[in-house]
Amino acid sequence: MPSTAAGTESAHANTRLNEMVLALEHKINFHELREVLKKNDLVTAVGWKQLLEKIESGSVESTNAFHAVLLKVHNDLALAGSKDVQIFPVDSSESEQIAQFFDAISPVDSVFSRAFPLSANATQLRAAGPELSLAQKVVHANGDISLIFCAARTEIDREHFNINQVSEAVRTSFEGYVEFIAIKKNEYQVFDVVTLRKSLNRLEILIDHPEKIREPETIEDRSLALFAALHGNVAAIDALYNQNSPLNLFPCINSLYSNFREGRVQRLSFRAPSKSLKRETVSTDDDLRKEPFHEAGIKAVGTITPYDVTIVWDKFINASSGASVRIQAPVGSISVEGSYVRSARISHAKNDSAVVAVINKLVSYST
Repeated sequence: MPSTAAGTESAHANTRLNEMVLALEHKINFHELREVLKKNDLVTAVGWKQLLEKIESGSVESTNAFHAVLLKVHNDLALAGSKDVQIFPVDSSESEQIAQFFDAISPVDSVFSRAFPLSANATQLRAAGPELSLAQKVVHANGDISLIFCAARTEIDREHFNINQVSEAVRTSFEGYVEFIAIKKNEYQVFDVVTLRKSLNRLEILIDHPEKIREPETIEDRSLALFAALHGNVAAIDALYNQNSPLNLFPCINSLYSNFREGRVQRLSFRAPSKSLKRETVSTDDDLRKEPFHEAGIKAVGTITPYDVTIVWDKFINASSGASVRIQAPVGSISVEGSYVRSARISHAKNDSAVVAVINKLVSYST
């Protein structure tokens, strides 16, 4: 018969695993998690609830195995997921300066570092506030170094109700009103990343959950905040902060669209020779370049001017997952010489290998 201490430890392990599984519901699709579990010879299920039941009924050995795999998934997603990237080239001496500084940095004790790689709970996030805190440092096998900064942010949920959906007391108090808007604030955690690719001589700024950023905050604000967190320690970083000039990604838009060997074009906005603006989208598995209507149209009109493209790669040679990237320029910029795009949005990347694969392509097509 198991001891009380052993039973308590087992219950704690299952609780932690439950938290890890539930946290993944908002980060990846269930079929993606199933594939990871299969690759690691772990049992799977048909849904999240059923998986939790199997985990709870498993042995100590299977619990430990699940914990190791799920921990890796969360650690990988902290570096990847949905992020806007800015790329800053550095020379070898600057790279060495930054590497020495990053080597000496240690995470700060906080609710973020203690919960990592999971998010802090809602109560902790409300108390933590928007200031960035270094929660984790990752030293990669090839010598690259990633600093993961966490902070709390707020998103707004709006729900509309017509007059018949509210209580009689509300209808009486608001006589004459026909619709109500309920606004709820939800705290969430960001995992912003600064990565030094030492052998590639570049610094990458990755802004987490860019789709949730709302005014007055911008991608640029978050990027500068990360630089500010490191400012004053290394001349190379101070120079990047002061110049604030990431690699121009505008050339990537047309170059990636034009190269049929580069993934699949899922979405495209462009200006036709007639000066009209077009937007086209295809389903997940198709390539817009090969879509009959689009292909015929291009042959008919000749050269187009893309200004917003989404490319999907199902897999990369040196990564275990695929990813997508969106590079977007303001439509007005396509008539201006020297157009400048500061960032690109990486989505569906499951790990750092997929992130670096996308960024390598952006760098190669940026000139």
